[in-house]
Amino acid sequence: PYADALWRIRGWMDRMLGGPGVDRSRQRPRPRKAGLRIDFWVVESVDPPHALELKTDLRMPGSGALRVDVVPNGTGSTVTLTASFEPRGPLGPLYLFGLYPIHDFVFRGTLRAIAREADRVAERARRTAPFRPDRTPRNAPCRAACPAGNDVRGWVALVAQRDRLGLGTDEAYARAFEVLAATNPFPATTGRVCPHPCEDGCNRAPKDGAVAVHSIERFLGDWSLERGLALPTIPGERRTETVGVVGSGPAGLSYAYQMARRGYPVTVYERASKPGGMLRWGIPRYRLPEAVIDAEIERVRRVGVDIVLNAGNGGGASLDELRSRHDAVFVAIGTQRGRRLGAPGEDLPGVWSGIDYLRRVHEGDPPDLGERVVVVGGGDTAVDAARVARRAGATVEILYRRGREHMPAIRSEVDDAIAEGVTLEPWSAPAAIEAGPGGRLTVRVHAFEPGEPDGAGRPRPVRVEGSEREVVADTVLVAVAQQPDWAGLERTAADAAVQLGGDVVRAGIACEAIGVGRRAAEEMDARFRGREAPAGGAGEVAAAAGQTCLLYTSPS
Repeated sequence: PYADALWRIRGWMDRMLGGPGVDRSRQRPRPRKAGLRIDFWVVESVDPPHALELKTDLRMPGSGALRVDVVPNGTGSTVTLTASFEPRGPLGPLYLFGLYPIHDFVFRGTLRAIAREADRVAERARRTAPFRPDRTPRNAPCRAACPAGNDVRGWVALVAQRDRLGLGTDEAYARAFEVLAATNPFPATTGRVCPHPCEDGCNRAPKDGAVAVHSIERFLGDWSLERGLALPTIPGERRTETVGVVGSGPAGLSYAYQMARRGYPVTVYERASKPGGMLRWGIPRYRLPEAVIDAEIERVRRVGVDIVLNAGNGGGASLDELRSRHDAVFVAIGTQRGRRLGAPGEDLPGVWSGIDYLRRVHEGDPPDLGERVVVVGGGDTAVDAARVARRAGATVEILYRRGREHMPAIRSEVDDAIAEGVTLEPWSAPAAIEAGPGGRLTVRVHAFEPGEPDGAGRPRPVRVEGSEREVVADTVLVAVAQQPDWAGLERTAADAAVQLGGDVVRAGIACEAIGVGRRAAEEMDARFRGREAPAGGAGEVAAAAGQTCLLYTSPS
């Protein structure tokens, strides 16, 4: 009797889901006996797929159960009908031998119930698009947008889901710090100065606002310093290969840390009296306190990094000499020399490069700026110099040859500078600087207008004829660009064991330099161990400052 009833159900399902694509190869009911239990089932594969999920378990009085499943899959929907018959009581033999009027008494109501349910499911199918989404594994947008390559979702989740993970608050913070510091040994620093592009890519940005990654990073950095947490290392044997690093900025120290945590002896050669590079000499203290820099660099030292100060470029040795001392050399000298303006009068007294001015301020010997300061440039150094000068009491005006929206400086820093009273004059640039009466300077300024786009898509500034005006100033700070100082580091032969990274390859933010240093270290470690270099970095042979060596560049 069950087989006959299943044939009726199958015919009805065929009318519901029938037509082209029905697989009729498995339509015969197949009984399976297990004691007094008899199961029959029919499977229909239907194409195109239906976005259905019908699961019904309808009990039949005193007999058994009928179950219908419609489950979508990659190529179609699988419809499974299962009827289970389990005789009970004195009527069992009648059921078993088909002597009970099942067709008229039991299945009639059952079929009506199934029909009502199937009608509902069919209506859902008509309202649903006949396709299913594919899941493609990829990085979270915050991690993909992080120049340092931090596992942002990993350490944020440890904090956010600590209760579900069964972690105490301090334990969650400590684990999150370990995940973060594995790729970035300076979280308290970058938590203050990074423009956090990770938040721009956050999925929540267009909804209720991006996750405050920047603030969480700063908190974890400060929290770990307060509790004296050490940077995480990688267990393993000590390596015999020695590593030399020229420059102790973010790229150099990131490289040094990553090699030291893998067991390599590392020596960093720094020409200045203190380590830190542009983190120390180029960023104002109101943005990055010196105590934070010192504490985070000290943690790098404790991993096993030896920092030699007042050493000149490469400790007074050429790259060839450094190469003879070490099995690998990473050059990260940065760009700490201001580029000239190229205008008459820039050698006059009172004309400074922006980076030299900031260095003098950090060394505790700031120059006397006078009452009025003109800053030339639109990058971070220009804006930082302008804000420091304004806080020293001067009236400050920034000249930039393009529009405000084209300034490469961090947008929030530009907004803060203007809020503090700095005047911004876009589409303006000096043509000459002249000595004026009373030791003052006269800056001849031309106006510009947007022209054809350049290679980066920004409009080329076109000089407006007859637009010259004069601006009187006591000091002019030139911050149009910076360049490396290669003195003593000339090299003539390419060597795969010599890498360059950081601003000396491409100027960028501190997080980018940290990421480049890490990837360069991973590549060199793989080379020493005879392994394939990890994905995410690229090395190329290129010429720079008259030398040929291996440049390590971040992914484009």
